[in-house]
Amino acid sequence: CVLSSFLACAFIVRPTLALVLMVAADFDDGYGSVDDDLPNNWLGETDAVLLEEDVERNEKQAKRNLRIRGLLQSRRDVRLKTEATSAKPAALDEIATVVDTPKKEAEGTEEELVPPWFVFRDEPKAVCLRLHEELLDFAAFMRPNFLEAEARHRWFAVIETSAKSLWTQAEVLIFGSSSTGLGLPSADVDVAISVADLRPTTAMKQLAERLLEQEEVSKVEIIQSAKVPVMKIQQRSSGLMADIVVNRMDGLETSSFIRQQCETFPALAPLVLFLKLFLAQRNLHETFLGGMGSYLLVCVVLSFLQQHPSARNPRAHAVTTLGNLLLDFFKYYGQDFRYASTGISVLNGGALFDRRKRGWTSTTRTGQPTLCLESPTETTLDIGMKVHKIGVVRAAFNHAYHVLSGILLSKEIGGGSLLCPYFIRYDHAVVSNRHDILKEQAAPLLGPVGRPDSDDEDDEPDAKRPRMKPGKEKDMAEESMVTEQGSLAQTETGQTLEIVVDEHSEDASLAGAMDFLVAAEALEDLEELHISAQARAIAEEQRQLEEQLRLLEEQEAAEVATATEDRPFADFMAF
Repeated sequence: CVLSSFLACAFIVRPTLALVLMVAADFDDGYGSVDDDLPNNWLGETDAVLLEEDVERNEKQAKRNLRIRGLLQSRRDVRLKTEATSAKPAALDEIATVVDTPKKEAEGTEEELVPPWFVFRDEPKAVCLRLHEELLDFAAFMRPNFLEAEARHRWFAVIETSAKSLWTQAEVLIFGSSSTGLGLPSADVDVAISVADLRPTTAMKQLAERLLEQEEVSKVEIIQSAKVPVMKIQQRSSGLMADIVVNRMDGLETSSFIRQQCETFPALAPLVLFLKLFLAQRNLHETFLGGMGSYLLVCVVLSFLQQHPSARNPRAHAVTTLGNLLLDFFKYYGQDFRYASTGISVLNGGALFDRRKRGWTSTTRTGQPTLCLESPTETTLDIGMKVHKIGVVRAAFNHAYHVLSGILLSKEIGGGSLLCPYFIRYDHAVVSNRHDILKEQAAPLLGPVGRPDSDDEDDEPDAKRPRMKPGKEKDMAEESMVTEQGSLAQTETGQTLEIVVDEHSEDASLAGAMDFLVAAEALEDLEELHISAQARAIAEEQRQLEEQLRLLEEQEAAEVATATEDRPFADFMAF
Protein backbone atom coordinates (compact mmCIF):
# COMPACT_ATOMS: atom_id res chain seq x y z
CA CYS A 1 0.00 0.00 0.00
CA VAL A 2 2.84 2.40 0.79
CA LEU A 3 4.55 1.62 -2.51
CA SER A 4 1.41 2.17 -4.57
CA SER A 5 0.74 5.51 -2.91
CA PHE A 6 4.29 6.66 -3.62
CA LEU A 7 4.01 5.74 -7.31
CA ALA A 8 0.72 7.61 -7.68
CA CYS A 9 2.12 10.76 -6.18
CA ALA A 10 5.18 10.57 -8.40
CA PHE A 11 2.96 10.09 -11.47
CA ILE A 12 0.94 13.27 -10.68
CA VAL A 13 3.64 15.58 -9.36
CA ARG A 14 6.27 14.88 -12.02
CA PRO A 15 4.32 16.14 -15.12
CA THR A 16 3.11 19.21 -13.19
CA LEU A 17 6.64 20.10 -12.17
CA ALA A 18 7.83 19.64 -15.74
CA LEU A 19 5.10 21.96 -17.06
CA VAL A 20 6.04 24.66 -14.61
CA LEU A 21 9.67 24.46 -15.59
CA MET A 22 8.85 24.74 -19.30
CA VAL A 23 6.72 27.88 -18.79
CA ALA A 24 9.44 29.44 -16.67
CA ALA A 25 12.04 28.76 -19.38
CA ASP A 26 9.77 30.03 -22.25
CA PHE A 27 9.55 26.57 -23.63
CA ASP A 28 8.48 26.47 -27.27
CA ASP A 29 6.20 23.55 -28.01
CA GLY A 30 6.12 24.16 -31.79
CA TYR A 31 2.56 25.63 -31.93
CA GLY A 32 3.63 29.24 -31.84
CA SER A 33 3.02 31.90 -29.19
CA VAL A 34 -0.21 33.55 -28.17
CA ASP A 35 0.90 36.87 -29.62
CA ASP A 36 1.14 35.39 -33.12
CA ASP A 37 -1.51 36.12 -35.69
CA LEU A 38 -4.58 34.17 -34.53
CA PRO A 39 -6.16 33.48 -37.95
CA ASN A 40 -2.87 31.99 -39.13
CA ASN A 41 -2.80 29.66 -36.15
CA TRP A 42 -6.25 28.26 -35.34
CA LEU A 43 -9.03 30.71 -36.63
CA GLY A 44 -10.38 30.97 -40.14
CA GLU A 45 -11.25 34.24 -41.89
CA THR A 46 -14.93 34.03 -41.02
CA ASP A 47 -14.20 33.28 -37.42
CA ALA A 48 -11.88 36.25 -37.26
CA VAL A 49 -14.56 38.65 -38.52
CA LEU A 50 -17.06 37.32 -35.99
CA LEU A 51 -14.51 37.72 -33.25
CA GLU A 52 -13.97 41.37 -34.18
CA GLU A 53 -17.73 42.01 -34.11
CA ASP A 54 -17.99 40.38 -30.72
CA VAL A 55 -15.23 42.60 -29.41
CA GLU A 56 -16.97 45.76 -30.66
CA ARG A 57 -20.32 44.62 -29.25
CA ASN A 58 -18.75 43.90 -25.91
CA GLU A 59 -17.17 47.33 -25.82
CA LYS A 60 -20.51 49.03 -26.55
CA GLN A 61 -22.26 46.97 -23.92
CA ALA A 62 -19.57 47.82 -21.41
CA LYS A 63 -20.05 51.54 -22.07
CA ARG A 64 -23.84 51.15 -21.74
CA ASN A 65 -23.49 49.27 -18.49
CA LEU A 66 -21.22 51.95 -17.16
CA ARG A 67 -23.72 54.68 -18.02
CA ILE A 68 -26.59 52.76 -16.40
CA ARG A 69 -24.53 52.25 -13.27
CA GLY A 70 -23.93 55.99 -13.13
CA LEU A 71 -27.67 56.75 -13.42
CA LEU A 72 -28.53 54.23 -10.74
CA GLN A 73 -25.89 55.65 -8.48
CA SER A 74 -27.22 59.21 -8.93
CA ARG A 75 -30.78 58.07 -8.17
CA ARG A 76 -29.54 56.18 -5.15
CA ASP A 77 -27.78 59.31 -3.90
CA VAL A 78 -30.96 61.39 -4.32
CA ARG A 79 -33.06 58.81 -2.49
CA LEU A 80 -30.62 58.59 0.37
CA LYS A 81 -30.53 62.37 0.65
CA THR A 82 -34.39 62.51 0.68
CA GLU A 83 -34.64 59.79 3.30
CA ALA A 84 -32.17 61.67 5.45
CA THR A 85 -34.48 64.72 5.53
CA SER A 86 -37.86 62.88 5.71
CA ALA A 87 -39.53 61.58 8.86
CA LYS A 88 -38.60 58.10 10.03
CA PRO A 89 -40.39 55.84 12.50
CA ALA A 90 -38.99 56.40 15.94
CA ALA A 91 -40.65 53.33 17.41
CA LEU A 92 -42.26 50.12 16.26
CA ASP A 93 -45.78 51.49 16.62
CA GLU A 94 -45.14 54.65 14.61
CA ILE A 95 -45.63 55.06 10.87
CA ALA A 96 -43.28 57.00 8.64
CA THR A 97 -44.46 59.48 6.02
CA VAL A 98 -45.19 57.56 2.83
CA VAL A 99 -45.64 60.43 0.39
CA ASP A 100 -42.52 62.56 0.40
CA THR A 101 -43.21 64.61 -2.75
CA PRO A 102 -43.51 68.34 -2.11
CA LYS A 103 -47.09 69.61 -2.07
CA LYS A 104 -48.17 72.53 -4.20
CA GLU A 105 -48.95 75.62 -2.22
CA ALA A 106 -52.62 76.51 -2.37
CA GLU A 107 -53.57 79.89 -3.70
CA GLY A 108 -54.66 82.38 -1.10
CA THR A 109 -53.91 82.70 2.56
CA GLU A 110 -54.67 80.07 5.14
CA GLU A 111 -57.58 82.05 6.56
CA GLU A 112 -59.24 82.31 3.12
CA LEU A 113 -59.16 78.52 2.65
CA VAL A 114 -60.60 77.70 6.07
CA PRO A 115 -64.30 76.69 5.93
CA PRO A 116 -66.67 78.98 7.83
CA TRP A 117 -67.57 76.39 10.48
CA PHE A 118 -63.97 75.67 11.48
CA VAL A 119 -62.71 76.84 14.88
CA PHE A 120 -58.97 76.93 15.64
CA ARG A 121 -58.08 75.13 18.87
CA ASP A 122 -54.80 74.33 20.58
CA GLU A 123 -56.28 71.12 21.95
CA PRO A 124 -56.95 68.33 21.27
CA LYS A 125 -54.09 67.03 19.17
CA ALA A 126 -55.46 63.55 18.41
CA VAL A 127 -57.04 63.27 14.97
CA CYS A 128 -60.17 61.47 16.22
CA LEU A 129 -60.83 64.15 18.81
CA ARG A 130 -60.22 66.93 16.30
CA LEU A 131 -62.68 65.32 13.92
CA HIS A 132 -65.17 64.96 16.78
CA GLU A 133 -64.95 68.68 17.57
CA GLU A 134 -65.20 69.71 13.92
CA LEU A 135 -68.34 67.60 13.35
CA LEU A 136 -69.96 69.34 16.31
CA ASP A 137 -68.91 72.75 14.92
CA PHE A 138 -70.29 71.79 11.50
CA ALA A 139 -73.64 70.77 13.01
CA ALA A 140 -73.86 74.05 14.94
CA PHE A 141 -73.03 75.99 11.77
CA MET A 142 -75.77 74.27 9.77
CA ARG A 143 -78.52 74.67 12.35
CA PRO A 144 -80.67 77.81 11.97
CA ASN A 145 -79.86 80.75 14.19
CA PHE A 146 -82.43 82.75 16.14
CA LEU A 147 -83.40 85.04 13.25
CA GLU A 148 -83.74 82.16 10.78
CA ALA A 149 -85.80 80.10 13.22
CA GLU A 150 -88.05 83.08 13.86
CA ALA A 151 -88.46 83.65 10.10
CA ARG A 152 -89.46 80.00 9.62
CA HIS A 153 -91.93 80.27 12.47
CA ARG A 154 -93.52 83.41 10.97
CA TRP A 155 -93.73 81.73 7.55
CA PHE A 156 -95.55 78.77 9.09
CA ALA A 157 -97.86 81.18 10.96
CA VAL A 158 -98.78 82.88 7.66
CA ILE A 159 -99.72 79.54 6.10
CA GLU A 160 -101.67 78.51 9.19
CA THR A 161 -103.59 81.79 9.33
CA SER A 162 -104.47 81.64 5.64
CA ALA A 163 -105.61 78.02 5.88
CA LYS A 164 -107.82 78.64 8.92
CA SER A 165 -109.34 81.72 7.28
CA LEU A 166 -110.60 79.37 4.56
CA TRP A 167 -111.46 76.39 6.75
CA THR A 168 -112.05 77.20 10.40
CA GLN A 169 -111.86 73.52 11.44
CA ALA A 170 -108.61 72.86 9.58
CA GLU A 171 -105.66 71.40 11.42
CA VAL A 172 -102.26 72.80 10.34
CA LEU A 173 -99.09 71.11 11.63
CA ILE A 174 -95.39 71.19 10.80
CA PHE A 175 -93.34 68.06 10.19
CA GLY A 176 -90.16 66.93 8.45
CA SER A 177 -86.66 68.33 8.97
CA SER A 178 -88.00 71.61 10.32
CA SER A 179 -89.62 69.64 13.13
CA THR A 180 -86.72 67.27 13.85
CA GLY A 181 -83.89 69.81 13.51
CA LEU A 182 -82.06 67.68 10.94
CA GLY A 183 -82.44 70.01 7.98
CA LEU A 184 -79.84 71.99 6.07
CA PRO A 185 -80.19 75.79 5.91
CA SER A 186 -81.82 75.54 2.46
CA ALA A 187 -84.44 73.01 3.60
CA ASP A 188 -88.12 73.68 2.98
CA VAL A 189 -90.78 74.08 5.67
CA ASP A 190 -92.98 70.97 5.51
CA VAL A 191 -96.62 71.65 6.40
CA ALA A 192 -99.50 69.18 6.65
CA ILE A 193 -103.11 70.43 6.50
CA SER A 194 -106.12 68.34 7.43
CA VAL A 195 -109.34 69.51 5.77
CA ALA A 196 -112.58 67.55 5.97
CA ASP A 197 -114.72 66.88 2.88
CA LEU A 198 -112.33 68.52 0.43
CA ARG A 199 -110.03 67.03 -2.14
CA PRO A 200 -106.30 67.80 -1.75
CA THR A 201 -105.81 69.54 -5.11
CA THR A 202 -108.90 71.71 -4.66
CA ALA A 203 -107.73 72.76 -1.22
CA MET A 204 -104.27 73.59 -2.56
CA LYS A 205 -105.71 75.83 -5.29
CA GLN A 206 -107.95 77.67 -2.86
CA LEU A 207 -105.05 78.21 -0.46
CA ALA A 208 -102.84 79.43 -3.33
CA GLU A 209 -105.48 82.00 -4.30
CA ARG A 210 -105.73 83.24 -0.76
CA LEU A 211 -101.95 83.63 -0.42
CA LEU A 212 -101.78 85.46 -3.76
CA GLU A 213 -104.53 87.82 -2.67
CA GLN A 214 -102.56 88.61 0.48
CA GLU A 215 -99.37 89.14 -1.61
CA GLU A 216 -97.48 86.69 0.58
CA VAL A 217 -95.97 84.44 -2.09
CA SER A 218 -93.80 84.98 -5.14
CA LYS A 219 -93.99 81.46 -6.55
CA VAL A 220 -96.66 78.76 -6.56
CA GLU A 221 -96.35 75.28 -8.01
CA ILE A 222 -98.88 72.48 -7.59
CA ILE A 223 -97.63 69.00 -8.51
CA GLN A 224 -100.71 66.87 -9.04
CA SER A 225 -98.93 64.01 -10.82
CA ALA A 226 -96.89 63.02 -7.76
CA LYS A 227 -97.81 59.99 -5.68
CA VAL A 228 -98.67 62.43 -2.90
CA PRO A 229 -99.88 65.75 -4.42
CA VAL A 230 -97.84 68.62 -3.05
CA MET A 231 -97.88 72.39 -3.40
CA LYS A 232 -94.56 74.27 -3.38
CA ILE A 233 -94.70 77.95 -2.50
CA GLN A 234 -92.09 80.62 -1.81
CA GLN A 235 -92.58 83.46 0.62
CA ARG A 236 -92.15 86.86 -0.91
CA SER A 237 -90.63 88.62 2.12
CA SER A 238 -87.99 86.02 3.07
CA GLY A 239 -87.56 83.68 0.10
CA LEU A 240 -88.24 80.61 2.25
CA MET A 241 -89.86 77.65 0.55
CA ALA A 242 -92.66 75.46 1.89
CA ASP A 243 -94.06 72.09 0.84
CA ILE A 244 -97.73 71.67 1.68
CA VAL A 245 -99.63 68.38 1.66
CA VAL A 246 -103.32 68.01 2.38
CA ASN A 247 -104.99 65.16 4.28
CA ARG A 248 -101.70 63.23 4.62
CA MET A 249 -100.75 63.26 8.29
CA ASP A 250 -98.43 60.21 8.32
CA GLY A 251 -95.38 62.50 8.28
CA LEU A 252 -96.18 63.60 11.83
CA GLU A 253 -95.66 60.07 13.13
CA THR A 254 -92.28 59.71 11.44
CA SER A 255 -91.14 63.11 12.77
CA SER A 256 -92.09 62.08 16.30
CA PHE A 257 -90.18 58.81 15.91
CA ILE A 258 -87.04 60.61 14.70
CA ARG A 259 -87.13 63.11 17.58
CA GLN A 260 -87.26 60.25 20.06
CA GLN A 261 -84.27 58.55 18.41
CA CYS A 262 -82.28 61.81 18.45
CA GLU A 263 -82.71 61.92 22.22
CA THR A 264 -81.62 58.27 22.53
CA PHE A 265 -78.61 58.64 20.20
CA PRO A 266 -77.02 62.12 20.48
CA ALA A 267 -74.58 61.28 17.68
CA LEU A 268 -77.45 60.91 15.20
CA ALA A 269 -77.92 64.63 14.48
CA PRO A 270 -74.29 65.67 13.65
CA LEU A 271 -73.72 62.54 11.54
CA VAL A 272 -76.94 63.05 9.56
CA LEU A 273 -76.24 66.74 8.92
CA PHE A 274 -72.75 65.98 7.63
CA LEU A 275 -73.87 63.02 5.48
CA LYS A 276 -76.70 65.08 3.98
CA LEU A 277 -74.21 67.58 2.58
CA PHE A 278 -71.82 64.74 1.70
CA LEU A 279 -74.49 63.17 -0.54
CA ALA A 280 -75.86 66.48 -1.81
CA GLN A 281 -72.49 67.54 -3.21
CA ARG A 282 -72.40 64.27 -5.15
CA ASN A 283 -76.02 64.55 -6.42
CA LEU A 284 -77.00 61.44 -4.47
CA HIS A 285 -79.62 63.01 -2.18
CA GLU A 286 -82.73 63.07 -4.38
CA THR A 287 -85.06 60.08 -4.16
CA PHE A 288 -86.68 60.64 -7.57
CA LEU A 289 -83.18 60.57 -9.14
CA GLY A 290 -82.28 57.25 -7.50
CA GLY A 291 -80.39 58.73 -4.56
CA MET A 292 -80.79 58.40 -0.80
CA GLY A 293 -83.38 60.80 0.52
CA SER A 294 -83.35 62.59 3.85
CA TYR A 295 -85.73 60.26 5.70
CA LEU A 296 -84.02 57.14 4.39
CA LEU A 297 -80.60 58.51 5.36
CA VAL A 298 -81.80 59.10 8.92
CA CYS A 299 -83.00 55.48 9.16
CA VAL A 300 -79.70 54.19 7.73
CA VAL A 301 -77.62 56.13 10.25
CA LEU A 302 -79.98 55.10 13.04
CA SER A 303 -79.61 51.41 12.17
CA PHE A 304 -75.82 51.78 12.20
CA LEU A 305 -75.86 53.36 15.66
CA GLN A 306 -78.18 50.64 16.94
CA GLN A 307 -75.84 47.90 15.68
CA HIS A 308 -72.60 49.60 16.78
CA PRO A 309 -70.75 48.01 19.76
CA SER A 310 -70.84 51.33 21.63
CA ALA A 311 -74.63 51.02 21.91
CA ARG A 312 -74.34 47.84 24.02
CA ASN A 313 -71.06 48.34 25.85
CA PRO A 314 -70.86 51.33 28.24
CA ARG A 315 -67.08 51.15 28.34
CA ALA A 316 -66.85 51.28 24.52
CA HIS A 317 -69.40 54.09 24.48
CA ALA A 318 -67.25 56.18 26.83
CA VAL A 319 -64.23 56.12 24.49
CA THR A 320 -66.06 56.34 21.13
CA THR A 321 -65.93 59.69 19.35
CA LEU A 322 -67.79 61.02 16.34
CA GLY A 323 -64.62 60.48 14.33
CA ASN A 324 -64.65 56.77 15.20
CA LEU A 325 -68.35 56.51 14.36
CA LEU A 326 -67.89 58.23 11.00
CA LEU A 327 -65.05 55.87 10.07
CA ASP A 328 -67.06 52.82 11.12
CA PHE A 329 -70.12 54.07 9.22
CA PHE A 330 -68.20 54.43 5.96
CA LYS A 331 -66.66 50.99 6.42
CA TYR A 332 -69.94 49.34 7.40
CA TYR A 333 -72.00 50.54 4.43
CA GLY A 334 -69.05 50.73 2.05
CA GLN A 335 -67.59 47.25 2.58
CA ASP A 336 -69.20 45.07 5.26
CA PHE A 337 -72.95 45.33 4.72
CA ARG A 338 -74.46 42.56 2.56
CA TYR A 339 -77.04 44.32 0.42
CA ALA A 340 -78.16 41.20 -1.45
CA SER A 341 -79.28 39.21 1.61
CA THR A 342 -79.76 41.66 4.50
CA GLY A 343 -82.67 43.91 5.35
CA ILE A 344 -82.80 46.68 7.96
CA SER A 345 -85.38 47.34 10.66
CA VAL A 346 -85.06 50.25 13.11
CA LEU A 347 -88.04 49.32 15.30
CA ASN A 348 -87.67 47.95 18.83
CA GLY A 349 -83.98 48.72 19.13
CA GLY A 350 -83.10 47.77 15.56
CA ALA A 351 -82.48 44.43 13.87
CA LEU A 352 -81.30 42.82 10.65
CA PHE A 353 -83.32 40.21 8.78
CA ASP A 354 -83.17 38.04 5.67
CA ARG A 355 -84.81 40.09 2.93
CA ARG A 356 -85.36 37.04 0.72
CA LYS A 357 -87.73 35.48 3.24
CA ARG A 358 -90.00 38.53 2.93
CA GLY A 359 -89.77 38.53 -0.84
CA TRP A 360 -88.05 41.90 -0.96
CA THR A 361 -85.61 41.09 -3.75
CA SER A 362 -85.76 44.29 -5.81
CA THR A 363 -82.73 45.12 -7.93
CA THR A 364 -81.48 48.02 -10.02
CA ARG A 365 -81.58 48.15 -13.79
CA THR A 366 -78.16 46.50 -13.91
CA GLY A 367 -79.24 43.65 -11.64
CA GLN A 368 -77.54 45.00 -8.52
CA PRO A 369 -79.53 44.52 -5.27
CA THR A 370 -81.00 47.70 -3.85
CA LEU A 371 -81.06 48.79 -0.24
CA CYS A 372 -83.76 47.04 1.83
CA LEU A 373 -85.16 49.00 4.78
CA GLU A 374 -88.45 48.40 6.55
CA SER A 375 -90.59 51.51 7.02
CA PRO A 376 -90.93 52.40 10.71
CA THR A 377 -94.55 53.46 10.23
CA GLU A 378 -95.67 50.79 7.74
CA THR A 379 -93.79 47.52 8.23
CA THR A 380 -95.04 46.03 4.96
CA LEU A 381 -93.28 48.71 2.91
CA ASP A 382 -89.66 48.68 1.73
CA ILE A 383 -88.57 52.32 1.56
CA GLY A 384 -85.07 51.52 0.28
CA MET A 385 -86.07 49.85 -2.97
CA LYS A 386 -86.12 53.14 -4.90
CA VAL A 387 -82.42 53.84 -4.33
CA HIS A 388 -81.30 52.79 -7.82
CA LYS A 389 -77.92 54.49 -7.38
CA ILE A 390 -77.01 52.38 -4.37
CA GLY A 391 -73.86 51.21 -6.15
CA VAL A 392 -72.65 54.79 -6.50
CA VAL A 393 -73.59 55.57 -2.90
CA ARG A 394 -71.71 52.51 -1.69
CA ALA A 395 -68.65 53.45 -3.76
CA ALA A 396 -68.72 56.97 -2.27
CA PHE A 397 -68.82 55.53 1.26
CA ASN A 398 -66.00 53.11 0.46
CA HIS A 399 -63.80 55.87 -0.96
CA ALA A 400 -64.49 58.08 2.05
CA TYR A 401 -63.48 55.21 4.33
CA HIS A 402 -60.07 54.91 2.65
CA VAL A 403 -59.53 58.68 2.75
CA LEU A 404 -60.47 58.90 6.42
CA SER A 405 -58.28 55.89 7.24
CA GLY A 406 -55.29 57.66 5.69
CA ILE A 407 -56.03 60.77 7.75
CA LEU A 408 -56.27 58.83 11.00
CA LEU A 409 -53.07 56.88 10.33
CA SER A 410 -51.06 59.91 9.34
CA LYS A 411 -48.87 61.41 12.02
CA GLU A 412 -48.37 64.76 10.31
CA ILE A 413 -51.72 66.44 9.78
CA GLY A 414 -51.94 70.19 9.48
CA GLY A 415 -53.93 72.35 11.83
CA GLY A 416 -56.69 73.05 9.31
CA SER A 417 -60.02 71.41 8.63
CA LEU A 418 -60.32 67.63 8.37
CA LEU A 419 -63.71 67.65 6.62
CA CYS A 420 -62.81 70.14 3.92
CA PRO A 421 -61.66 69.51 1.24
CA TYR A 422 -61.33 65.77 1.85
CA PHE A 423 -65.09 65.11 2.02
CA ILE A 424 -67.02 68.32 1.30
CA ARG A 425 -66.31 71.59 -0.49
CA TYR A 426 -66.56 74.90 1.28
CA ASP A 427 -67.57 76.65 -1.98
CA HIS A 428 -70.75 74.60 -2.34
CA ALA A 429 -73.95 76.67 -2.51
CA VAL A 430 -75.26 75.28 0.77
CA VAL A 431 -72.09 76.46 2.55
CA SER A 432 -71.25 79.64 0.64
CA ASN A 433 -74.86 80.93 0.79
CA ARG A 434 -75.38 79.86 4.38
CA HIS A 435 -76.04 83.39 5.65
CA ASP A 436 -77.87 84.60 2.52
CA ILE A 437 -80.96 82.40 2.67
CA LEU A 438 -83.30 85.18 3.83
CA LYS A 439 -83.80 87.39 0.78
CA GLU A 440 -86.82 89.32 -0.34
CA GLN A 441 -88.26 87.99 -3.60
CA ALA A 442 -89.81 89.87 -6.48
CA ALA A 443 -93.56 90.10 -6.73
CA PRO A 444 -95.35 87.76 -9.13
CA LEU A 445 -96.03 89.13 -12.59
CA LEU A 446 -99.73 89.41 -11.93
CA GLY A 447 -102.07 89.39 -8.99
CA PRO A 448 -104.43 86.55 -8.17
CA VAL A 449 -106.91 85.25 -10.71
CA GLY A 450 -110.23 83.93 -9.47
CA ARG A 451 -111.36 80.42 -10.31
CA PRO A 452 -114.60 78.62 -9.54
CA ASP A 453 -114.67 76.51 -6.40
CA SER A 454 -115.15 72.98 -7.68
CA ASP A 455 -114.78 69.65 -6.00
CA ASP A 456 -115.36 67.43 -9.00
CA GLU A 457 -111.69 66.72 -9.73
CA ASP A 458 -110.30 63.25 -10.01
CA ASP A 459 -107.97 61.89 -7.35
CA GLU A 460 -105.60 60.57 -9.98
CA PRO A 461 -104.65 62.78 -12.94
CA ASP A 462 -105.13 61.53 -16.43
CA ALA A 463 -102.21 59.42 -17.62
CA LYS A 464 -101.97 61.19 -20.97
CA ARG A 465 -104.22 63.54 -22.92
CA PRO A 466 -104.75 63.07 -26.67
CA ARG A 467 -102.83 65.45 -28.83
CA MET A 468 -104.69 68.31 -30.46
CA LYS A 469 -105.06 68.56 -34.19
CA PRO A 470 -102.74 70.99 -36.00
CA GLY A 471 -105.57 73.41 -36.73
CA LYS A 472 -106.83 73.50 -33.18
CA GLU A 473 -103.30 73.72 -31.86
CA LYS A 474 -102.71 76.77 -34.04
CA ASP A 475 -105.92 78.43 -32.84
CA MET A 476 -104.94 77.74 -29.26
CA ALA A 477 -101.49 79.23 -29.88
CA GLU A 478 -103.17 82.43 -31.11
CA GLU A 479 -105.33 82.68 -28.01
CA SER A 480 -102.72 81.76 -25.40
CA MET A 481 -98.97 81.44 -25.26
CA VAL A 482 -97.43 79.30 -22.54
CA THR A 483 -93.73 79.60 -22.03
CA GLU A 484 -91.62 76.75 -20.72
CA GLN A 485 -90.49 78.45 -17.53
CA GLY A 486 -92.36 81.71 -17.35
CA SER A 487 -95.79 80.06 -17.42
CA LEU A 488 -97.53 83.05 -18.96
CA ALA A 489 -100.79 83.12 -20.93
CA GLN A 490 -101.74 86.21 -22.90
CA THR A 491 -105.38 86.92 -23.68
CA GLU A 492 -106.80 88.98 -26.53
CA THR A 493 -106.96 92.06 -24.33
CA GLY A 494 -103.21 91.92 -23.69
CA GLN A 495 -103.56 90.92 -20.06
CA THR A 496 -101.08 88.41 -18.70
CA LEU A 497 -102.07 85.62 -16.33
CA GLU A 498 -99.63 83.63 -14.19
CA ILE A 499 -99.96 79.88 -14.66
CA VAL A 500 -98.35 77.23 -12.50
CA VAL A 501 -96.50 74.55 -14.44
CA ASP A 502 -95.96 71.03 -13.13
CA GLU A 503 -92.53 70.08 -14.43
CA HIS A 504 -93.13 66.38 -13.81
CA SER A 505 -96.24 66.09 -16.02
CA GLU A 506 -96.32 66.23 -19.82
CA ASP A 507 -99.78 67.78 -20.08
CA ALA A 508 -99.57 70.00 -17.01
CA SER A 509 -98.59 73.15 -18.93
CA LEU A 510 -101.57 72.94 -21.30
CA ALA A 511 -103.96 71.86 -18.55
CA GLY A 512 -102.92 74.75 -16.31
CA ALA A 513 -103.28 77.25 -19.14
CA MET A 514 -106.77 75.99 -20.00
CA ASP A 515 -107.85 76.13 -16.35
CA PHE A 516 -106.81 79.75 -15.98
CA LEU A 517 -108.28 80.78 -19.33
CA VAL A 518 -111.61 79.24 -18.39
CA ALA A 519 -111.46 81.03 -15.06
CA ALA A 520 -110.70 84.32 -16.80
CA GLU A 521 -113.59 83.90 -19.26
CA ALA A 522 -115.92 83.23 -16.34
CA LEU A 523 -115.29 86.73 -15.02
CA GLU A 524 -117.78 89.38 -16.10
CA ASP A 525 -115.30 92.14 -16.59
CA LEU A 526 -111.68 91.40 -17.56
CA GLU A 527 -110.88 95.11 -17.30
CA GLU A 528 -111.15 94.91 -13.53
CA LEU A 529 -108.24 92.48 -13.29
CA HIS A 530 -105.29 93.78 -11.34
CA ILE A 531 -102.29 94.50 -13.58
CA SER A 532 -98.95 95.13 -12.02
CA ALA A 533 -96.96 98.27 -12.68
CA GLN A 534 -94.41 96.29 -14.63
CA ALA A 535 -97.07 94.93 -16.99
CA ARG A 536 -98.53 98.44 -17.49
CA ALA A 537 -95.11 99.84 -18.35
CA ILE A 538 -94.50 97.08 -20.87
CA ALA A 539 -97.90 97.64 -22.47
CA GLU A 540 -97.33 101.39 -22.69
CA GLU A 541 -93.90 100.91 -24.21
CA GLN A 542 -95.34 98.51 -26.79
CA ARG A 543 -98.06 101.05 -27.69
CA GLN A 544 -95.47 103.78 -28.20
CA LEU A 545 -93.38 101.55 -30.41
CA GLU A 546 -96.42 100.70 -32.53
CA GLU A 547 -97.25 104.40 -32.85
CA GLN A 548 -93.69 105.20 -33.98
CA LEU A 549 -93.80 102.37 -36.49
CA ARG A 550 -97.09 103.69 -37.89
CA LEU A 551 -95.62 107.19 -38.28
CA LEU A 552 -92.57 105.81 -40.09
CA GLU A 553 -94.78 103.88 -42.50
CA GLU A 554 -96.83 107.00 -43.25
CA GLN A 555 -93.67 109.02 -43.84
CA GLU A 556 -92.28 106.42 -46.24
CA ALA A 557 -95.58 106.29 -48.12
CA ALA A 558 -95.56 110.10 -48.49
CA GLU A 559 -92.00 110.06 -49.83
CA VAL A 560 -92.89 107.41 -52.39
CA ALA A 561 -95.90 109.43 -53.55
CA THR A 562 -93.78 112.59 -53.91
CA ALA A 563 -91.17 110.74 -55.95
CA THR A 564 -93.88 109.41 -58.29
CA GLU A 565 -95.30 112.91 -58.99
CA ASP A 566 -91.85 114.34 -59.86
CA ARG A 567 -90.89 111.46 -62.14
CA PRO A 568 -92.24 112.93 -65.51
CA PHE A 569 -90.23 116.12 -65.11
CA ALA A 570 -87.13 114.08 -64.40
CA ASP A 571 -87.72 111.97 -67.51
CA PHE A 572 -88.20 115.11 -69.65
CA MET A 573 -84.95 116.65 -68.43
CA ALA A 574 -83.13 113.39 -69.16
CA PHE A 575 -84.54 113.36 -72.66
